[in-house]
Amino acid sequence: MLQAKSLAEDFAKHVAGCPSGIIACNVGAAAEAWFQVELAHLLVRAGLDSVHFGYDYPNSREKADLAVKGKWGLSVIEIKCFVQGADSKKMATWPLQLKRLLNLVENGVAAQGVAVSTYYGYSEKKTSDLLFRFYPVPWSHSGAVRFIEDAPLQLVVATASNPNHRLAS
Repeated sequence: MLQAKSLAEDFAKHVAGCPSGIIACNVGAAAEAWFQVELAHLLVRAGLDSVHFGYDYPNSREKADLAVKGKWGLSVIEIKCFVQGADSKKMATWPLQLKRLLNLVENGVAAQGVAVSTYYGYSEKKTSDLLFRFYPVPWSHSGAVRFIEDAPLQLVVATASNPNHRLAS
């Protein structure tokens, strides 16, 4: 399974090494599509069985950002970029996305849900409060990780896994 802390560290290092990473990490703009492409690239390079853009939630019109398959089964990934002062709608919808993701795991549809979120312009206390609010048990999260030491953008990766999930034969 994907591990929150190691994925956060690997992704932060990957983004820091991208030519446009310095810009993405210093500008108060939500770059979800860019992060989606870069995360997919990282996961492909890591040798996962498959990486797909988009995942259609069963019996819904909703779609997750990425789906990856590894030896453990399916991991579904949601990405959300928060920018202080421009996030009121996202603050309301992110918990709903996380609940939908967790339902996939709890119902055995996916082995793992992965939530990737970035935070720009937030104090350490505000970020900590958001992590407490967004990722209660059974979520496990990396804590806030800086992509680039002097850049204000922070990354958090959270995972929820179903230890009883079995691959279909």
